[in-house]
Amino acid sequence: MGWAPDAIVYQTGTGAAMIEWRSSVRDDHVLGYTRGLSAFIAPFLLAAFVILYIFPTRTEQLRSWTIASTMTSMVLASAYAGGFYFFIRMLTERRWAAASLTGSRRGPVRHARFGQGQGRP
Repeated sequence: MGWAPDAIVYQTGTGAAMIEWRSSVRDDHVLGYTRGLSAFIAPFLLAAFVILYIFPTRTEQLRSWTIASTMTSMVLASAYAGGFYFFIRMLTERRWAAASLTGSRRGPVRHARFGQGQGRP
C-alpha cells in the first residue's frame, strides 16, 4: 500500500483556479466480488479441461461442436487449465500482485520466460 497525492483543479465562479489536494491510499487486496466471481467461473473451466483433455475423441457427444483433431482438443484444454489456475489463485491469494501470473515468484509466466533463453549460444 502506498500513499499518492491527488490534485483536483477547478474554477470558481470568479474565474480563479482552485487546487484541492487530497490523499488516497492505494489498496492491493482482492475484492470479495472478485473472489465470488472466481468461485463461480472456476468449476466451468475445470469441467471444460476434463472433457477436452481426458475425452478428446468424444467432443461430439460432450461439447456443443465437434473438434476433429485430438491434439487441438488437448491444446484448448490447456488454455482452460491455465484459466482455472488463475481463478483458483484469485480465491487463495489476498493481494493482486501475488495472484497475477507475472508478479509471483512461482507463476507460470516467470518459468516460461526462463525457458525462452535455453538453447541459445
